[in-house]
Amino acid sequence: MNTIIFGSKRLGQQLAAVSAGDKYPDRAVVTIEGNKGSGKSRRLLFNTKAAQKLGLESGDVQELVFASVEGVARQVLVANKSLVSEADQANIVSYKTSKNKVSNGEDTKEKSKAITSSFFTREVFSFLGLNDDGNAEFYLTAFPESQIEAHALVPVGQEPVIETNQGSHTMADVQDSVTTEIAKQEAADNILNEENEVAVANAEATEDFNAEVEAIEVVEEEVVEIQVEETSGSDWDVDEEAEAPVTDHQEDESDSEWD
Repeated sequence: MNTIIFGSKRLGQQLAAVSAGDKYPDRAVVTIEGNKGSGKSRRLLFNTKAAQKLGLESGDVQELVFASVEGVARQVLVANKSLVSEADQANIVSYKTSKNKVSNGEDTKEKSKAITSSFFTREVFSFLGLNDDGNAEFYLTAFPESQIEAHALVPVGQEPVIETNQGSHTMADVQDSVTTEIAKQEAADNILNEENEVAVANAEATEDFNAEVEAIEVVEEEVVEIQVEETSGSDWDVDEEAEAPVTDHQEDESDSEWD
């Protein structure tokens, strides 16, 4: 897949800023910072792929909403607030993201969109029963039962494995495969549609050309008929004018008989 970026001051720099240093360049991952000591804020960090899934564009502040799922296993869901109906937006708690990507830390070059909230990071660790001595990493996986487009936080290394005839795959792998196949099918459909449009255009052009040829033939036939009529009319005039003139001898005979 090609990446085309307009408006960058230096060629290639924008692309490098997007992907350089990502720990998981091909996976959507959210990192929740652990306890950093007294007085230090904690963040939720959304890597490049996670930001893309949640619609977190650099240069703008977005708002995310979270939900908890309780049952056989507890889960935390996340979604972009813009997907929530306007009637419900005033009644829910949301968290604002950073405007641009921020550094993940001193020991990495990775940069991510972030939510700074020590309170909520503690809530996630507590709800999921995780130790917050260090950072916790989560895959973003689609949560189909949600009323809006939400993603579940699944701890890295604890993703459900699906057995297929091609081996073991995680849910994310299956979803990526399905997405790829859908993209291929859409591309094939677009090509087919373009070919059909070209065929229809060619057929219409052929019909227009044939109609023009028929019109020209009709005009030529009319011109020929008009020429034939004009020719016939001129012959008739010639015959009338070609009547034998009266000779002087005939005039004399007439005069003598009258006398």
